[in-house]
Amino acid sequence: MLAAAAAALALAASPALAASFSVSVAGLAFSTPDLAVAVGDSVTWSFGASPHTVTQVTDATTCTNLTAAGFDSKQLVAPNTFTHVFDKPGNFWYICTVGQHCAAGMRGVVRVAAAGSPAPSAAPSSPAAGSKPSSAAPSPTGAAKKANSAMGTSASVAAALGAVVLSMILV
Repeated sequence: MLAAAAAALALAASPALAASFSVSVAGLAFSTPDLAVAVGDSVTWSFGASPHTVTQVTDATTCTNLTAAGFDSKQLVAPNTFTHVFDKPGNFWYICTVGQHCAAGMRGVVRVAAAGSPAPSAAPSSPAAGSKPSSAAPSPTGAAKKANSAMGTSASVAAALGAVVLSMILV
């Protein structure tokens, strides 16, 4: 019985499943330019017929300050994709470095919340002149939905199971 309680405690304390999100890259826009995820989640950018990049930069306004050791897809076209796993919290700004795409407003941000904390709220973004706003929402997988509901409860479940195990040891 003690072994079963310990196994249940270990399962409850294990991290939630990571989610996967998709962003389309087409025209002069990213389909979801402001995306909120959790640590451990991945984002996959799917490229259209024209060449684009997904290149991390230092802040929201730059088109030139690339982040040292940041993510960079290099120049890609369809049917290529680029995936990055976000392993620490923070705001990760990115741009397209092809031609004047960034200057035309082709930029985005992934806001990464620490595991177990609520996802940061996405700040409203305005489309660049000449581009159309996207109504596409991020598309979490079924694992993402499960992870989002499990993240808030795993700590309380672990605490409750810990109390059960302790009471069994003391009996």
